[in-house]
Amino acid sequence: MNKEIRYETEYALNSPVGELKQETGLKRKEIVSLSSLIPAVAQVFEVNKDELLGRKRQRYLITPRHVLFALAYRYTVYSLPKLGMMFDRDHTTILHAVDKIRNQKRSNPEIETLMNEVYLLALQNEIEREKKMEAYREEVAEMIQKIQEKRDKESGIYE
Repeated sequence: MNKEIRYETEYALNSPVGELKQETGLKRKEIVSLSSLIPAVAQVFEVNKDELLGRKRQRYLITPRHVLFALAYRYTVYSLPKLGMMFDRDHTTILHAVDKIRNQKRSNPEIETLMNEVYLLALQNEIEREKKMEAYREEVAEMIQKIQEKRDKESGIYE
């Protein structure tokens, strides 16, 4: 099945994710960074970011951590071994989480809703981060231009 077609069936245009994609002109599954995904999971599941990434195996952390691993595998550019290294886990742990979430989605539609909410929040974080980076790039470009103008004036090019 074509990825773009599968994507459209996963996120109907009337869903929050579909609406955000329509507003921003995004037409395919977008890659998000872990720096946007981790806080989104922590916020939606109301858990501490350090606990989410930590080694504790308490029950209230299992589902959020599994959702994080599954979304990281699905929406980042990293392979299972790389994600395992980044989360200080074996790659089979990430794979187990992906499989477990896939099975839970079949029996519990709330998981899918929460995952969509996390993904939407992560996308919004990415958009905000990109806007900040663009503003920073413009600021740096202006500073470089001012420095070059000052050097040119000092060297007598404009005289």
